[in-house]
Amino acid sequence: MKLRLMPIALLLVLSGGVPGLIAATAAPAAATTTYTMTDLGNLGGGVSQGFGINASGEVVGRSYLNKVFFFKCGRHTCRFTQNDPFSWIAGTMTDLGTFNAMTMSEATAVNSTGDVVGGSNSDAFLVHNGKMTNLGPGEATGINGFGEIVGNSQGAFLISGGKRTTLPDLSSYGAAASAARAGSTTTTRSRAAQITPAATRTR
Repeated sequence: MKLRLMPIALLLVLSGGVPGLIAATAAPAAATTTYTMTDLGNLGGGVSQGFGINASGEVVGRSYLNKVFFFKCGRHTCRFTQNDPFSWIAGTMTDLGTFNAMTMSEATAVNSTGDVVGGSNSDAFLVHNGKMTNLGPGEATGINGFGEIVGNSQGAFLISGGKRTTLPDLSSYGAAASAARAGSTTTTRSRAAQITPAATRTR
């Protein structure tokens, strides 16, 4: 029995032509997302870092100033460049200030109402309506929409309703080394923890 060869033109018709063949074998193109990087500037020292952002696009972080201190440290003269916490909104960077001169300060988080928390030297702070308040030893690293603040000071802490509470240590190494984030979530050493309120609150 002889094999019969089907004409190429007929094959193309049956398959819908060349485009049909390509469509049947080509993988769908993956969706791509593009981003735009924006230079936020700095407070005069040429270097800045962003650490937190809220849903409105307000960014907070730390920036060096064009302010240098020289001081004796043993037999040497040491140099220190001032760095302050900042808030950046719609193209404008604002210095949030510090508790005193010659400090290392940074803003770490901002909530939906624009309240900013962070650390200045060894103290945590809150900036509300432009006023900086000392929250005690440590660094504040998160704040939620209720104004609850979490942070670290040789252990995780929570500030709610003006009361500061040391959170339980989940590790077996003694004092917690905390990097607290996002209102009700914290980490102690290498373990994550969720702080759950006893009752649901409404604002």
